[in-house]
Amino acid sequence: MHVGHALFALACAAALPGADPAVQLTLRPQSIEIEQRLQFDAQGNRQHEQSGMSLQLNAFYLPVTANVVAYSNLRFSEIKTDAGETLSGEPTGTGVTRIDEQRRARRNGPAFSMYVRIDSPPKQPAKSLSVTGTIDLALADAVAKTAEIKPIKDFVGQRVQIEGVPGAEVTVIKRDDSSVELSFPREVDAQMAEVTFLDAAGAPCDTHGWGGNNTGAVVRRTWQVKVPGDGAIVLRFHQGLKSVTVPFTVADIPFPGAPEAAKPAAKVTAKDAPAVVPATTSDF
Repeated sequence: MHVGHALFALACAAALPGADPAVQLTLRPQSIEIEQRLQFDAQGNRQHEQSGMSLQLNAFYLPVTANVVAYSNLRFSEIKTDAGETLSGEPTGTGVTRIDEQRRARRNGPAFSMYVRIDSPPKQPAKSLSVTGTIDLALADAVAKTAEIKPIKDFVGQRVQIEGVPGAEVTVIKRDDSSVELSFPREVDAQMAEVTFLDAAGAPCDTHGWGGNNTGAVVRRTWQVKVPGDGAIVLRFHQGLKSVTVPFTVADIPFPGAPEAAKPAAKVTAKDAPAVVPATTSDF
């Protein structure tokens, strides 16, 4: 049996008071799923039973004077039902996750998603779930610095130092008819906000994905893009990077099948109506 339950814009959204005042954050549950599976052997006897549970949270943030550019180290200190039963679980993906410009441009506001895999559903009857934990956010100034490497053909095979961005350097490893490959120190990768490409006239080049090696002290990336030799690489660097640890609690997340809490009846106050004045007629 697989049960899914979507929870959109619930009233159990939790503001994060520990966040940096430069950013306002709100956590809302996106979905909760309970899985139960029973397998049988060739004779139809019960062989293996498996159950699990997963939870997805959406973190919406409103930049005030800074942008959230990455998050990491998601930790859940407590997962508990309204019946008082404590559940065990771990977040999926605890490394550094960058937040690109596309995520910031979402229709419902800039957001990122967090996932937790819970070992098993609660054993005691329960109507709702609460989670408490912390997450590390990387913040940067709202304004980034931009540098152009142009024309690309003059910089292939060279290490380029970016003036105005302390310690920033990029090596243009290669450029051919279908790709561009760059390398840079890991600490520079953390500063990198965006990499785009322009043709000789300054128009954006279509990029069809990228990949690379993000391990070790040097990061190498290859973009699937056709850039002419007279084109340009445009690098945007975050400024004022800092890390903050944000505590959070999201309460009253309903389980699938739990009845929705009754909404209080709307109240309307009756007012005394003005006295009716009899109509009078007069001759003119």
